[in-house]
Amino acid sequence: MRIELLGPSAVGKTTLLDAVLARGNVRGWLGPADVETAPGSSELRAAMDEPGMRAFVRLCVDTAAEADVAPSQVLAMLMKLRKSCFDTRYVAGLDAPVVHDELLLHRAFSLLPRAADPERAGRDFFKLVPVPEAAVVVRADAATILERIKGRGTVPNVYHGLGDAALRATVQRGVELADLAAGALRARDVPVLVLESGDKGVEELEEFIVAHTPGDIRTRLRGASGSFRKKDGRHELRTKNVMYCAFSTPGFTVAPGEAQRDAAKRVAHFGLTADNVAGKSVLDLGSNAGAMLFQLSNFAPRDGLGIEYDRDKVDLANEIAAHAAIKKVRFEQGDLDKLAAADIGVHDIVLALAIEGHVNDPERLYRLLGQVTGELLCFEGNSNCDMAAARRHLKAAGFTSMVDLGFCDDDRDPRNNRRPQLLARKRRSFFKR
Repeated sequence: MRIELLGPSAVGKTTLLDAVLARGNVRGWLGPADVETAPGSSELRAAMDEPGMRAFVRLCVDTAAEADVAPSQVLAMLMKLRKSCFDTRYVAGLDAPVVHDELLLHRAFSLLPRAADPERAGRDFFKLVPVPEAAVVVRADAATILERIKGRGTVPNVYHGLGDAALRATVQRGVELADLAAGALRARDVPVLVLESGDKGVEELEEFIVAHTPGDIRTRLRGASGSFRKKDGRHELRTKNVMYCAFSTPGFTVAPGEAQRDAAKRVAHFGLTADNVAGKSVLDLGSNAGAMLFQLSNFAPRDGLGIEYDRDKVDLANEIAAHAAIKKVRFEQGDLDKLAAADIGVHDIVLALAIEGHVNDPERLYRLLGQVTGELLCFEGNSNCDMAAARRHLKAAGFTSMVDLGFCDDDRDPRNNRRPQLLARKRRSFFKR
């Protein structure tokens, strides 16, 4: 697990990170001083020459060569790049989580502000750079950064040799690159915290690091995700050593790269937003470890209930909800082949996602869905689901209209993106798509 800080040179990211680490609340994390390295020339060369790094390194070399800087500055830029290549590879091999402010993401700000075309180079840089599990973009306005430059004993390499007007323009380009970086990293599914530098950012940064701590919860979540009930047996995930479903909340996040499925994409595919979820009650039947309800908690539902057969998943979901302070969401153990509607109650929105092929009596499940759904059902069949039969059963269960949504698109394994989805409504006025 790696969190990288990045931002314009002299923005104050090192000061911010040092303040967080000095507080001692991010237990188990290693900081820059804990992973300081002194590699030899052969090790540095090997880190830059890895096949997966070559396109990125060549881009950086070309950018530095074309930059409007002195030869000595080009050399300094490339020496920093070489060291960050090695450090990033070294950190990736550690078992402990690391938070660092001088790895490859931050090299953007030692290269790009003086590039011939900073915006184009920035887009290319953040398309090719190896990304961590999470990132923190530290920013400030240009005037604040200029004041910090004046107060430093040394001038950062990227600002060396500039007059007042050129320095101001270069700093402003760095500020604009910080915004570009945040958007580009999010587009690559990296959780990003954008933070204004200064004392007020210390607690926010600390909370972000703690939320991404790969501690006991994450270890157990990965272990519990390997299988789930299928009729009277178990279904084993095709992809190994991943969590079942990614989600993102302010207090706890599972990144898409860590998971088999992606709750944010599933939510979007069903058209669920704050406009139609806020104030509603939500039920998730077959909730696994809670990812869908956690993702929907960002839309302020009135309450949420998840029902899951596996006790370890129920316990983990409730633990995550408590850890992340996700209120009005709870999880209960239950067998969908035995639970009655009276045990569950009626909920405005019901999720029944890839469960019809896992129960022993699908027809009973369809009747149950009609009894517990107040307004909208989000239904996903398993890959072999007979959707014509599913529509007949849902109509018989009281659903008045149905909209075919095609197939799911969120599974990391394209072979699995063949689960059919539909929306079934009880009241036309509730939800328009």
